[in-house]
Amino acid sequence: MTAREAALRALAAWRRDGEWPDAALRGVLGKSGVSGRDAALATRLVGGVMQNMALCDYYAQHFSTIALKRVEPRVLDILRLSIYQIAFLARVPDSAAVNEGVALARKHANPKAAGYVNAVFNNPDEAVGLTVIIASLLFAVQIYCDFSGYTDIAIGCARMMGIKMTQNFNLP
Repeated sequence: MTAREAALRALAAWRRDGEWPDAALRGVLGKSGVSGRDAALATRLVGGVMQNMALCDYYAQHFSTIALKRVEPRVLDILRLSIYQIAFLARVPDSAAVNEGVALARKHANPKAAGYVNAVFNNPDEAVGLTVIIASLLFAVQIYCDFSGYTDIAIGCARMMGIKMTQNFNLP
């Protein structure tokens, strides 16, 4: 089993069973015997896809000819994995991310899925101008919301324990 297959199985367990992604990945890695660098890559993929899912979905929808609601969930997970690798992992060549995504679709989804995954990544010239600007702005909003959410959780937990936290800033 490859790191990408392990990540795909963990994402599927999260989506299908509501299992925590890191717990699902630990179970998959334990059963499959994936370790070392592959386990680290699988961990990075799952964490990265979960953290950047909105951005991955934006790119997938932009380059797809089919509405994401109609895409088989497993195929959408494959797209997310490939998009995350292309957008965030500089050490992974784009061609490797696409080829591995097509291979995963061929192995783990319906027969037409591999062609669809390949078609989504077939026209990189569309990733210019307004698309990049919008994606960057959406990513900035996502980071803002993540930071704000973590701050609210910390303040709420402190209040539940009777600790009054001082305010460090008005706006994140």
